[in-house]
Amino acid sequence: ECAAYEFNFETRQFKRTAKERKITSYNIEKVNQHTFYYFTTRKLHNFLSMREWRNKITWMKEEGGRAVIDVSDTEDLQDKYPKKSGAKLASGHSVWVFEPLEAIGKVAQTRVTLTAKVELKLAIPTLIANK
Repeated sequence: ECAAYEFNFETRQFKRTAKERKITSYNIEKVNQHTFYYFTTRKLHNFLSMREWRNKITWMKEEGGRAVIDVSDTEDLQDKYPKKSGAKLASGHSVWVFEPLEAIGKVAQTRVTLTAKVELKLAIPTLIANK
């Protein structure tokens, strides 16, 4: 099946582990069968301001069974879900590629490749950055 169905944010497990992942609030809005918006606010550390991510997640399945998931920044839905006061807007882009491989015995195999870039909007003192 499509990798998209691996994204299930309304489970008890997601809600239970959100705090461990520093998520203080989130909004999810489905666009269609292959796209949804995922907005999160996180408190990464007591000495840092809140960070907010505004992502549009799109996936597709290609011939041969390869699936690609793209997680990109978006400015969509700002009226419906405005930026939280005091939060810094983080930025990022990631692409997940799932490729089926030959089974080993009866066990299906998959190659997963992740490429990601994240900008947390942190000011790192030069003294620390140059170490």
